[in-house]
Amino acid sequence: MNLAFRIGFPMIALLVLSSCSGGNGGEKEQPVAESELKKMADEDQAMRLDGNTDFQKEYEKDLEHRERVFSLLAEGKISTPEDMYYAALLLQHTPLTMCDGRMTSLSRENYLLANMLAKASAGAGYGPARRMVAMTIDRYLWYSGRPQKYGTNSRMDEKTGENTLEPLDSTTTDEERAKWDVEPLKVLKGG
Repeated sequence: MNLAFRIGFPMIALLVLSSCSGGNGGEKEQPVAESELKKMADEDQAMRLDGNTDFQKEYEKDLEHRERVFSLLAEGKISTPEDMYYAALLLQHTPLTMCDGRMTSLSRENYLLANMLAKASAGAGYGPARRMVAMTIDRYLWYSGRPQKYGTNSRMDEKTGENTLEPLDSTTTDEERAKWDVEPLKVLKGG
Protein backbone atom coordinates (compact mmCIF):
# COMPACT_ATOMS: atom_id res chain seq x y z
CA MET A 1 0.00 0.00 0.00
CA ASN A 2 1.50 3.32 -0.96
CA LEU A 3 2.18 6.12 1.51
CA ALA A 4 -0.34 8.52 -0.05
CA PHE A 5 -3.13 5.99 0.49
CA ARG A 6 -2.07 5.19 4.06
CA ILE A 7 -2.06 8.87 4.99
CA GLY A 8 -4.68 10.29 2.60
CA PHE A 9 -7.50 7.81 3.04
CA PRO A 10 -7.63 8.01 6.86
CA MET A 11 -7.67 11.82 6.59
CA ILE A 12 -10.56 11.73 4.14
CA ALA A 13 -12.41 9.23 6.33
CA LEU A 14 -11.91 11.52 9.32
CA LEU A 15 -13.32 14.44 7.33
CA VAL A 16 -16.35 12.38 6.33
CA LEU A 17 -17.03 11.20 9.83
CA SER A 18 -16.61 14.65 11.34
CA SER A 19 -18.77 16.31 8.70
CA CYS A 20 -21.48 13.69 9.17
CA SER A 21 -21.62 14.10 12.94
CA GLY A 22 -23.29 17.51 12.95
CA GLY A 23 -22.63 19.37 16.16
CA ASN A 24 -23.50 22.92 15.23
CA GLY A 25 -24.52 24.15 18.67
CA GLY A 26 -28.17 23.18 18.39
CA GLU A 27 -28.90 25.24 15.29
CA LYS A 28 -30.94 23.53 12.60
CA GLU A 29 -28.62 22.33 9.84
CA GLN A 30 -29.25 23.62 6.36
CA PRO A 31 -28.40 21.30 3.45
CA VAL A 32 -25.91 23.76 1.98
CA ALA A 33 -24.50 21.34 -0.56
CA GLU A 34 -27.64 19.37 -1.37
CA SER A 35 -28.84 21.32 -4.41
CA GLU A 36 -25.32 21.53 -5.84
CA LEU A 37 -24.70 17.81 -5.31
CA LYS A 38 -28.09 16.89 -6.76
CA LYS A 39 -27.40 19.04 -9.82
CA MET A 40 -24.02 17.33 -10.32
CA ALA A 41 -25.62 13.89 -9.79
CA ASP A 42 -28.37 14.66 -12.31
CA GLU A 43 -25.73 15.80 -14.79
CA ASP A 44 -23.70 12.64 -14.10
CA GLN A 45 -26.66 10.36 -14.75
CA ALA A 46 -27.83 12.23 -17.87
CA MET A 47 -24.33 12.02 -19.31
CA ARG A 48 -24.22 8.25 -18.74
CA LEU A 49 -27.66 7.68 -20.27
CA ASP A 50 -26.84 9.73 -23.38
CA GLY A 51 -25.44 7.34 -25.95
CA ASN A 52 -23.65 10.23 -27.67
CA THR A 53 -21.59 11.46 -24.71
CA ASP A 54 -17.94 11.99 -25.54
CA PHE A 55 -15.83 9.77 -23.25
CA GLN A 56 -13.20 12.48 -22.79
CA LYS A 57 -15.90 14.93 -21.68
CA GLU A 58 -17.29 12.29 -19.29
CA TYR A 59 -13.81 11.69 -17.88
CA GLU A 60 -13.21 15.41 -17.34
CA LYS A 61 -16.65 15.90 -15.76
CA ASP A 62 -16.05 12.95 -13.41
CA LEU A 63 -12.78 14.52 -12.28
CA GLU A 64 -14.45 17.90 -11.78
CA HIS A 65 -17.29 16.35 -9.76
CA ARG A 66 -14.91 14.32 -7.64
CA GLU A 67 -12.79 17.38 -6.79
CA ARG A 68 -15.91 19.35 -5.83
CA VAL A 69 -17.13 16.53 -3.58
CA PHE A 70 -13.74 16.50 -1.83
CA SER A 71 -13.93 20.28 -1.36
CA LEU A 72 -17.42 20.05 0.13
CA LEU A 73 -16.27 17.25 2.45
CA ALA A 74 -13.27 19.29 3.57
CA GLU A 75 -15.55 22.27 4.26
CA GLY A 76 -17.88 20.08 6.34
CA LYS A 77 -20.81 20.86 4.04
CA ILE A 78 -21.90 17.29 3.33
CA SER A 79 -24.15 16.67 6.30
CA THR A 80 -27.61 15.43 5.29
CA PRO A 81 -28.44 11.88 4.21
CA GLU A 82 -29.23 13.23 0.75
CA ASP A 83 -25.87 15.03 0.57
CA MET A 84 -24.08 11.81 1.50
CA TYR A 85 -26.01 9.81 -1.09
CA TYR A 86 -25.28 12.22 -3.95
CA ALA A 87 -21.62 12.45 -2.92
CA ALA A 88 -21.40 8.63 -2.93
CA LEU A 89 -23.02 8.45 -6.37
CA LEU A 90 -20.49 10.92 -7.76
CA LEU A 91 -17.47 9.25 -6.12
CA GLN A 92 -18.43 5.80 -7.39
CA HIS A 93 -17.85 7.15 -10.90
CA THR A 94 -14.14 7.63 -10.34
CA PRO A 95 -12.48 7.43 -13.77
CA LEU A 96 -11.07 4.13 -15.04
CA THR A 97 -7.96 3.26 -17.01
CA MET A 98 -6.50 0.17 -18.69
CA CYS A 99 -3.77 -1.61 -16.76
CA ASP A 100 -2.28 -4.96 -17.81
CA GLY A 101 -5.19 -5.59 -20.17
CA ARG A 102 -8.02 -4.89 -17.72
CA MET A 103 -9.96 -1.87 -16.57
CA THR A 104 -8.95 -0.50 -13.19
CA SER A 105 -9.82 2.57 -11.18
CA LEU A 106 -7.56 5.59 -10.94
CA SER A 107 -8.44 5.85 -7.22
CA ARG A 108 -10.09 2.75 -5.77
CA GLU A 109 -10.15 4.35 -2.32
CA ASN A 110 -12.88 6.66 -3.63
CA TYR A 111 -15.20 3.64 -3.75
CA LEU A 112 -14.52 2.96 -0.07
CA LEU A 113 -15.24 6.59 0.77
CA ALA A 114 -18.42 6.38 -1.33
CA ASN A 115 -19.35 3.22 0.59
CA MET A 116 -18.91 5.00 3.94
CA LEU A 117 -21.07 7.89 2.75
CA ALA A 118 -23.75 5.54 1.41
CA LYS A 119 -23.80 3.56 4.68
CA ALA A 120 -24.17 6.76 6.70
CA SER A 121 -26.98 7.92 4.40
CA ALA A 122 -28.79 4.56 4.54
CA GLY A 123 -28.28 4.41 8.30
CA ALA A 124 -30.01 7.79 8.57
CA GLY A 125 -33.00 6.36 6.71
CA TYR A 126 -32.43 7.59 3.14
CA GLY A 127 -33.82 4.67 1.09
CA PRO A 128 -32.02 5.19 -2.24
CA ALA A 129 -28.68 4.88 -0.43
CA ARG A 130 -29.32 1.24 0.43
CA ARG A 131 -28.49 -0.06 -3.05
CA MET A 132 -25.60 2.40 -3.28
CA VAL A 133 -23.98 0.61 -0.30
CA ALA A 134 -23.86 -2.62 -2.33
CA MET A 135 -22.83 -0.88 -5.54
CA THR A 136 -19.87 0.93 -4.00
CA ILE A 137 -18.39 -2.09 -2.21
CA ASP A 138 -18.89 -4.20 -5.34
CA ARG A 139 -17.14 -1.59 -7.44
CA TYR A 140 -14.23 -1.42 -4.97
CA LEU A 141 -13.84 -5.20 -4.95
CA TRP A 142 -14.22 -5.60 -8.70
CA TYR A 143 -11.71 -2.94 -9.64
CA SER A 144 -9.32 -4.37 -7.05
CA GLY A 145 -9.36 -7.66 -8.97
CA ARG A 146 -11.50 -9.42 -6.36
CA PRO A 147 -14.98 -10.98 -6.66
CA GLN A 148 -17.85 -8.56 -6.14
CA LYS A 149 -20.13 -9.45 -3.24
CA TYR A 150 -23.63 -8.53 -4.46
CA GLY A 151 -23.43 -8.65 -8.27
CA THR A 152 -24.22 -5.03 -9.12
CA ASN A 153 -21.56 -4.76 -11.87
CA SER A 154 -21.54 -6.55 -15.18
CA ARG A 155 -19.19 -6.59 -18.14
CA MET A 156 -19.09 -8.09 -21.61
CA ASP A 157 -17.22 -11.41 -21.69
CA GLU A 158 -14.84 -11.09 -24.65
CA LYS A 159 -14.95 -14.84 -25.39
CA THR A 160 -18.71 -15.40 -25.27
CA GLY A 161 -19.97 -11.89 -26.08
CA GLU A 162 -22.43 -12.14 -23.19
CA ASN A 163 -22.77 -10.04 -20.07
CA THR A 164 -21.26 -11.59 -16.97
CA LEU A 165 -21.19 -10.71 -13.28
CA GLU A 166 -17.95 -12.63 -12.78
CA PRO A 167 -15.95 -12.62 -10.70
CA LEU A 168 -18.71 -12.93 -8.12
CA ASP A 169 -18.61 -14.13 -4.50
CA SER A 170 -20.76 -17.27 -4.62
CA THR A 171 -21.31 -17.29 -0.84
CA THR A 172 -23.46 -14.13 -0.81
CA THR A 173 -27.12 -15.05 -0.33
CA ASP A 174 -30.20 -13.46 -1.88
CA GLU A 175 -31.22 -12.48 1.66
CA GLU A 176 -28.01 -10.45 1.97
CA ARG A 177 -28.73 -8.86 -1.40
CA ALA A 178 -32.28 -7.99 -0.34
CA LYS A 179 -30.95 -6.21 2.75
CA TRP A 180 -29.38 -3.66 0.39
CA ASP A 181 -32.23 -3.59 -2.18
CA VAL A 182 -30.33 -5.73 -4.69
CA GLU A 183 -32.27 -8.21 -6.82
CA PRO A 184 -31.87 -12.00 -6.36
CA LEU A 185 -28.94 -13.52 -8.25
CA LYS A 186 -31.25 -15.23 -10.76
CA VAL A 187 -32.69 -11.83 -11.74
CA LEU A 188 -29.23 -10.24 -11.91
CA LYS A 189 -28.11 -13.01 -14.25
CA GLY A 190 -31.11 -12.34 -16.49
CA GLY A 191 -33.06 -15.47 -15.57
